Amino acid sequence: MARRESELLRAIVTRERIFFYYMDATLDLPMNELAMIRKQITAIGYNINQMTHRFHDVNGRMVLEQTGYIQRPPPAAIGDWYWSGQGETVYYTYDENSQKKTYTDSHGRRTSYEYDSRNRLWNANLR
Repeated sequence: MARRESELLRAIVTRERIFFYYMDATLDLPMNELAMIRKQITAIGYNINQMTHRFHDVNGRMVLEQTGYIQRPPPAAIGDWYWSGQGETVYYTYDENSQKKTYTDSHGRRTSYEYDSRNRLWNANLR
């Protein structure tokens, strides 16, 4: 590949094969913009306008999780959320060893967890 004129002339005189590369830069800007948008959407996730609230106790364990908050469309300010009415709220409780004790889903179904003396899950009951 000739980088200087002298290298190009030498290749012509010695009848070496010369390669010319051409790049069409007309789509560079739109393609870069689309790539940036795709990265941002991937970082946000598939539910772009939905939010989940998670509440933790003093030990950092999640005790409540609510889904169903939706970002208002523009021109609303970022962070202007409202309850969609279709969300779910689930609750968690823990035992003295920080093992999950109960899980209550949005339909009121409660799953309790029992552990053996070595803190291994022994039984899970759905009520």
